[in-house]
Amino acid sequence: MEKLLDAIASGLDIRGAEEKDLKVSDEYPLIIETDWYDYKEVSQEVIELFKKELRNHLIENVKKLDVGEHVDYGFEYDSKPLGTLIEGANDNLAEVLLKLPALDEGESYELPEDTYVRFTVTERYENKVLVNPDIVSPWIMGALVE
Repeated sequence: MEKLLDAIASGLDIRGAEEKDLKVSDEYPLIIETDWYDYKEVSQEVIELFKKELRNHLIENVKKLDVGEHVDYGFEYDSKPLGTLIEGANDNLAEVLLKLPALDEGESYELPEDTYVRFTVTERYENKVLVNPDIVSPWIMGALVE
């Protein structure tokens, strides 16, 4: 589990405030607007907190599940599913990100586009639950083998 958490956390970044760039074409009556973001690395302390909060969130959620049921964590740009707490993140991942230190105005925690991992309950014992990460983003799988 620790290796998987390390792989997921390796993609965590801070996206800075949006900067707009307007370019006016000399040849055509066309204005091109582009959005730029500065990215910065997350401190080791925040990475460790992220892993701890993700683990704790998963533990709390799988306690309520039966064999065959699952919990998903996902991030996708320009996606805001119904009920989401943070743009791009599904509610489970948003709940984890909200436990990280607050950022400056316009900044946000982000993971690579198309981040997802599904943990499915495969067995239940008296007070233990066995889960399997059965659907994992290709970038996470790549980080696991590095």
